[in-house]
Amino acid sequence: MDTPLPSNDALLEFSESAPWREIEQQKRRLNERLKQILKDDPDGPLPVDELSDAAGCPITLFYSDSEHGNLVLGEVNGRKHLLG
Repeated sequence: MDTPLPSNDALLEFSESAPWREIEQQKRRLNERLKQILKDDPDGPLPVDELSDAAGCPITLFYSDSEHGNLVLGEVNGRKHLLG
């Protein structure tokens, strides 16, 4: 395998520094805002700054330019995680 799976210690360290409740709240706020954006302008670009404000954390997109889909990354305590 080119990229080995993380060790249990690495997973425990991540889970201690990135509380799941905070991640879940970010995800819920992001999804609420996404629903509104899609209702208002379903074909427009994702306004990353608006999503960051709504989620309450820095938001980045995994792919810089993708018309077919993307991964939305959030951040808590300096660690990035998948939000959508």
